[in-house]
Parts: sequence; structure tokens; C-alpha cells
Amino acid sequence: MKIGLLTYHKSYNCGAVLQTYATCRLLKELGHEVELIDLRQPEPIKLRQLIFIPRFIKFHRFCKKFYPSLTRHYKTVEELRKAKLDYDCLLVGSDQTWNPLISREQCLAYFLDFGGDQVRRVSFASSFGVNMWPESHKELLPAIDKLLHRFSGISVREVTGQNILKQQFSLDSSLVLDPTMLHSSYAEITSSITPNHRIVCYLLNRNDCQLDMARYLSYKMGIPARMIFNGYPLRGFEYCYPPAIKGWIEQIGGAEVVVTDSFHGLVFSLLYHRQFAVIPIANGLSSRLLDLLDLVGLEDHVFTSQEELEKNMEVVQRPIDYERVDGILAIYRERSIDFLRNVLK
Repeated sequence: MKIGLLTYHKSYNCGAVLQTYATCRLLKELGHEVELIDLRQPEPIKLRQLIFIPRFIKFHRFCKKFYPSLTRHYKTVEELRKAKLDYDCLLVGSDQTWNPLISREQCLAYFLDFGGDQVRRVSFASSFGVNMWPESHKELLPAIDKLLHRFSGISVREVTGQNILKQQFSLDSSLVLDPTMLHSSYAEITSSITPNHRIVCYLLNRNDCQLDMARYLSYKMGIPARMIFNGYPLRGFEYCYPPAIKGWIEQIGGAEVVVTDSFHGLVFSLLYHRQFAVIPIANGLSSRLLDLLDLVGLEDHVFTSQEELEKNMEVVQRPIDYERVDGILAIYRERSIDFLRNVLK
């Protein structure tokens, strides 16, 4: 089957690029031909980001090496709607492709409002990224409802997403894993993972509370903390120039402990059997992390204050039963692949 995949493929975010790669890899393994639909979310480079140019170059090299072919670049949604597409199936997902706060004026495109009526439409592991549909985008709901009822199969990666689909659109959906969790190894990307004996901090927000909690953890465990997502040094952290894909996986995979507020930071902590602490911020955007932790029975690894961390230090230090976690993931991995295999027959 020839599949056109629409997702957040053009990004300098490790999670976005890896989920794109993982989805394409799985589709190929299932015997399908896949092409990336080149509609992009704007990510303008600001003057203060010039320090990251070497990192951006590595992202481009990774995409060139590991991505399948791309369509021509569609500068607007209107261009995409007018295009003559030759696909058996249009597939959207994963990542927060259904979060209107990210997709903005391109929102309806991620509900596949383009292509002919005869083409099959499928959602694979799409995420809303929020625990309820934003009030600011309620005017889109009637159009989205109509579009979703054209889909041949709908799957999401979080229970929260299932709830939104049921409450807002009266639609049932399948729960699947994020595509990055459908592959047990990324040896084709990384060299061998070497332990770095560090508390590796991958914090997207890096507010004062998160930084203080990471410093406290470093002090109590007697292990240096290393920040891997900051352009300049921070007090109490080893400086590490923000890595691209390969280095990012190796940093997390070799960590003694991972401290993160990122969904894919959590995903790769689980895949590489790391001890970890999730420190979310109270902005309503952490439901995807909480749903995943609930799925694998590790919801006690969430800490919302330093007081809570101090009282539960043994949770961070207690070895995680990854045999049990792997067993749970194996069940959902099989279900996820079965969903895709069946809907693409």
C-alpha cells in the first residue's frame, strides 16, 4: 500500500524527529511504501539560536539519512488541498498532531481535510497533548467532527485522547503506544551505550522549581547533574552542548538517573531501563506523561514539589522492575502493530 504520512517531521526536537522515523520504519517493516507529506510547522531560527547551528546541521543529516522520500514542500495548507495526491492511504500521527495550540492555522490539515474521497484515512497514535479541547479553538469542532467520521481507523496514544474523542465527537478509538516504543532497539542510530554515571536532566521548561529539585537530587545521591537541553551553563549542572538525535539517545540511555518533563524523555528512559524522576509543570500539558506512567504502573515517579521529592527519595533510588514494565509494553506493542496491520489491509 502507498501511504502518505503527515506528522511533525521537520523539527529540531528529538522526540518529533524520532517518532517520525519510528513510524516510517514500522510501515516499511509491514511491507508498505511510505512518503512524508512535506507540510511544516514554522520554526524560525532566532538570532540567539545561532549557537545551535552545528546541532541543526546534525538534524538535517539525520533526516537525510533515515527519512523516506518527501513530497514537494507545501508552503500553505491551500497548496496541499489543491495537490493531486496518489496514495492508497493518508495517515496522520503520532506526536501532538491533534493539538490546535501547536498546529494553529494548519489544524484541519492534521485531521486530513485534503485528498480524494476514495483514499483511506487513518490516525496512528495521534495525541491532543491536552486533557481537554481548548476553549479558544471550539469553533473548529463541527468541521473536525465531520472529518473524523471519514476515518477508516482511529488510534491515539493516551487515554486522555480517547476521552476527548468520546466526549467531543462520540467516537471510539484504539489505544496504542507511541511509535518510538514499538522498536526495542535503535542500534542503527547509536553506537554502544556507555554509562555516564550522571543524573541527566532533559527539561524543556527548566523553571526554578525544577532546577532546584534536580540539584537536590544530585546532592542527596552524590552524583553530578548534567543538563542536556540548555544553550548556556547553569549553576549546579555540568554543561553539555545540546545533542542531536544520536547523542540525545546516548545521554539518556547511559544515565544513572533521568530527570525530565518531556514525554519522549520518559519514553527513552523506559526503553533503556533507566531510573527516572518526572517533574511536570502545572500547565495542563502533562497528561500524556501521566497516562504513560499509569499504563506501566509507575505513577509514583512524578514529583510536583521538592517537599514531595524529599519525602519519596527511595522511589527514585529503588530499582524499577523492568521485567514487569517490559511485559506490559510487549502486550501494547503487539496490539499497536496489530491495529496498524489490520487497518491497512
